[in-house]
Amino acid sequence: MIDLLLSITFILELILVIWAFVDIFKRREKNILLWILVILIFPIIGSIVYFQISGSERIHHSIFK
Repeated sequence: MIDLLLSITFILELILVIWAFVDIFKRREKNILLWILVILIFPIIGSIVYFQISGSERIHHSIFK
């Protein structure tokens, strides 16, 4: 049971990190190297922080465009 939960957690973490990397390169972030390092060092927290910050920038750009 524990192995199954660890496997699911690992797969979800991997999906989150890959999704963050794809988004970073797709949006051509200004600080690509910084975000890559943050996500590699702190995979879960770094990805969540990236999406929080980039999400607020997307909202800001769409409102003031």
